Amino acid sequence: VDSVCADYFMKYALFGNDREESIKILKQLIEAVNLLSVKQIVIPVLEEAAPKTNEHKIEIFDSISQCLAMASTYKINILLETEMSATELSGFLSRFNCANVGVCYDFGNCTSYGHDCPKDIKFLGDFIKEVHVKDRKRGSPQSLLLGSGDVDFSGCLAALKKTNFAGSFILQAWRGDSTYLKDAENQANLFRSLLTEKEAKRV
Repeated sequence: VDSVCADYFMKYALFGNDREESIKILKQLIEAVNLLSVKQIVIPVLEEAAPKTNEHKIEIFDSISQCLAMASTYKINILLETEMSATELSGFLSRFNCANVGVCYDFGNCTSYGHDCPKDIKFLGDFIKEVHVKDRKRGSPQSLLLGSGDVDFSGCLAALKKTNFAGSFILQAWRGDSTYLKDAENQANLFRSLLTEKEAKRV
């Protein structure tokens, strides 16, 4: 395991009333993943945890900034998974001026938001350090079996190659209640078939 997706922060955001406690939890998480040699923490800044105002953005920036010295010391990346456009997200990340802050790009989420994913990927470039592999229809929050939605997998993968992406692909796809292992196997094999042999080892 080289990455932890901290869904805790979707309920207890890094802004607002839960902010101070969430900063403490993030620091504890950085300490914990360092003991396990995990190198990436994904913080979902989505749905209820998405910033609604500029003040929220300022508080998220300050909250993460308080934890960056520790993360940098341990060489752990803090990756944000957001609803922001590529332009907005790039501007937000640039404020940190820190190589340990980046993006976890979710194919399915970004497609459902109506983003042009290949264009996003080229624009964000080196900021992208991890990818969540998911499929959705535009405008729908419902995840689907890979290949059943509107994600342009070939375009996304071509864009990632142009940016020399070397991070991990995390399968975060739909699964049935009773067939989840088979669903995972089938979808992993499907996605690997789209990759080169070297890339497939990162799934």
